[in-house]
Amino acid sequence: MNDNQLRMFWVGIVLISVFGLFPPWRYQFDVTHNGTTVREGGSSPAYWFHFILAAPSNPFYPEELRQRNALSSSDFNDNRVLMLLIGNANSSYSIDFQRLFIIWFLIALITAGRIYTIQARSVAGKEKSA
Repeated sequence: MNDNQLRMFWVGIVLISVFGLFPPWRYQFDVTHNGTTVREGGSSPAYWFHFILAAPSNPFYPEELRQRNALSSSDFNDNRVLMLLIGNANSSYSIDFQRLFIIWFLIALITAGRIYTIQARSVAGKEKSA
């Protein structure tokens, strides 16, 4: 393995480590209305990547709503407020391992491809000079 290949290998390792420290997150929420629980899951682009030791903040109880006493008419266009109005919303967060493994796989695939390409160029360059 030459210097360029080794450098590309370490770039791949660093990228995998960074995405391991800042993984994608997903949220799951339960909404209770009149005793019926509606369970929905999903992820939001606003909560994709966060530090692994600090889960994202709760999207259903934003700080600005806690600080205000009254809701304005613009709040009714916000889905988070609608969830608060129809019942109790509880959220939980977990790391989205499916996305994390896809990201790691793509980084490993691209890194391996670049290492192979660098090797092929190196071999072709040596053959031309010989």
